[in-house]
Amino acid sequence: MSKMATRSWSIAALRSKHDLEKVAIVLSILRGELSMSEASRKHGVSYKTLLAWRDRSLKGGEAALKGKGPDAQIKALENENKQLKEALAEMALQVWRTFWSWKPCAVSWVSESTAFCALWG
Repeated sequence: MSKMATRSWSIAALRSKHDLEKVAIVLSILRGELSMSEASRKHGVSYKTLLAWRDRSLKGGEAALKGKGPDAQIKALENENKQLKEALAEMALQVWRTFWSWKPCAVSWVSESTAFCALWG
């Protein structure tokens, strides 16, 4: 019998490690420690990819400073969620009130199979 090797890593861990490496590379470029060409050669990443990473990080930083980053988006979604819950509760309460406000109906038999009920009378 052969034992299968167990992985001591996960895809999420690899992604976060890769993301941290991206951040470190972009920060070294922004600090002036490395030029774009040097970073490209040193880390084996294309110049165009480094430009995209740098631009995305600058846009994200700008959005965070303006209050439009992920935190602002989360707050907006939480507010929308609260409003929707309140609207749903109001509708449920309206249905409940309508259901319990009905009066007993007066039944008059027209035929053996059909009954009429005056709900609001």
